[in-house]
Amino acid sequence: MKNNFYLKIVFILVSLFVFRTVNAADIFCTSNNQTVTENQTFTVTVNTDTAGIYINSIEGLISFPVDLLSVDSISSSGSVFSMWVEQPTFSNINGTISFNGGVPNPGFRGTSGKVISVLFKAKKAGNAQILFNSASIYANDGLGTNVASSKRGIAVNIISYQGAETIEQAMESEKLPTSPVVVSSEIASYEDWYSLNKITFSWDLSSGVSTVQTLLNSSPTSIPSITYSPPIKEKTLKDLGDGIHYLHIRFKNGAGWSKTTHFKFKTDTTAPVITSITSSASGDDLVLLQVESTDATSGINKYKILLEGGVISEVGGSDGLTKITLPPVAPGRHDLSIIAYDRAGNLSEKVLTTVFPENKSPQIIKYSESIEKGEKIEIMGTSYPNTDVRIWLKEENLDEKSYITRSLEDGSFTFTSDFTNNAGLVSFYAEAVRSAEVISPPSYKYFVVINKPAFIKLSLLAIEILSVAIPVLLLLVILLYLAYHFYHRLKKMRRKLLTDLDQTESEAHKIFKILNEDIKQSIKIFKNDEIKDKLTENDKETMNTLSRDVEEAEKYFAKRLESIEEGDL
Repeated sequence: MKNNFYLKIVFILVSLFVFRTVNAADIFCTSNNQTVTENQTFTVTVNTDTAGIYINSIEGLISFPVDLLSVDSISSSGSVFSMWVEQPTFSNINGTISFNGGVPNPGFRGTSGKVISVLFKAKKAGNAQILFNSASIYANDGLGTNVASSKRGIAVNIISYQGAETIEQAMESEKLPTSPVVVSSEIASYEDWYSLNKITFSWDLSSGVSTVQTLLNSSPTSIPSITYSPPIKEKTLKDLGDGIHYLHIRFKNGAGWSKTTHFKFKTDTTAPVITSITSSASGDDLVLLQVESTDATSGINKYKILLEGGVISEVGGSDGLTKITLPPVAPGRHDLSIIAYDRAGNLSEKVLTTVFPENKSPQIIKYSESIEKGEKIEIMGTSYPNTDVRIWLKEENLDEKSYITRSLEDGSFTFTSDFTNNAGLVSFYAEAVRSAEVISPPSYKYFVVINKPAFIKLSLLAIEILSVAIPVLLLLVILLYLAYHFYHRLKKMRRKLLTDLDQTESEAHKIFKILNEDIKQSIKIFKNDEIKDKLTENDKETMNTLSRDVEEAEKYFAKRLESIEEGDL
């Protein structure tokens, strides 16, 4: 038990140390003169107190009333911050001063480190409050921890310079207490609206102040009348109601009353009213919302549109009708939450069910239908304006690749591929990428013929011709060889046949000669007187005819052989 007690003590001490370390530094304004006359210039210096820790950078935004003050110049001379992310700047239109500076390792540590100095000019009589809208002080701890604790501005009294009044007379008024510098941790700017019903204000009491008077109303110039003696250093206001308020406060010492500080702040705790919401489809297949809202006090500031709990659109708004074009959403019916914010951060919410239209595929209007290997494919088309278009290309025997191009304001887009590597067919199609989750259906698939270069085509044509011509030539050579061989065989056969014919003719003549001799001998026998007398006339005629027939047969045979030799062979 005793050990647990010691552990708790250590934990508390460490927590206190960390709290002091992490959130301790201050930023504040000082001036060489807090009471000035009209047209007089004065200097306000912005300082920082690091409360013993090292810091490496500081940034802030200061506001001042443009009707009472203007900035002549800003100087960083003598500043502990030697590196500026952006040089200190000012705007006499907006009434703002901004700065963002840094310091090298090990950083800066001190109680009154100068940041910048601002030379103001007083424009007219009044109480000018110079306040911090925002400020951050970053520790040199490797984490960039914001250690800003308090932000203290300054109030400057501007006295009217009239007739015989001299500067010395004006300086006499410095015997009076300085005007209170009122601050509130809940109010960062007197121009902003806050959803607060309870606010605490505080101020530092200057030496000799015996009485404080305050008053809260909606008038910017009232004199306070509620007296606190002994003086108070803070006051909490409750049940403020909606509207523009002024906390009036002044100090009293032995010389009299100080100038009154009029601290302006604006509160609005009533939510805005959404009176109507309608939706329709736009020409680009997006949903157009028309939201009408009102806020009686601070006015409509912005709208947030939520889908399934996530913010899909955030736009500025104003009282009355606001048109909101929603980003692409997956097609179909969806429930939308429309949240209206007023300038104080109050909100109202309504749910609207609407149908998001289908997304259209890109249209291809022109492309390279046929190119040579080594050239590029060019594609032209149309899609939604200012939209990514993804082109998918696939060459034969290769993996599909995707490329992104962007459509123009009129929806047109162009795409040029890398140099093609292979001959053959290339297919492609396109899809509109309206968001990471919303992609249109793909377009039709198109094909591009990648031809081989001309010299390769001629070479291939020559190869194809030779692949046909060579076999034909070989066949012709074979046929010629066979014809030549057949011709010589025929010639040889003819010579043989002629020889045989000659022999046949010779043999035939010999046979006919023998026959003829035999016939003559026979006729000669029959011509014997003894026989001749016995022969009839018919026998004699037959013998004569036989002799003639043999002669004619010999002549016909000889003629036929000659005809065969001359014509057929």
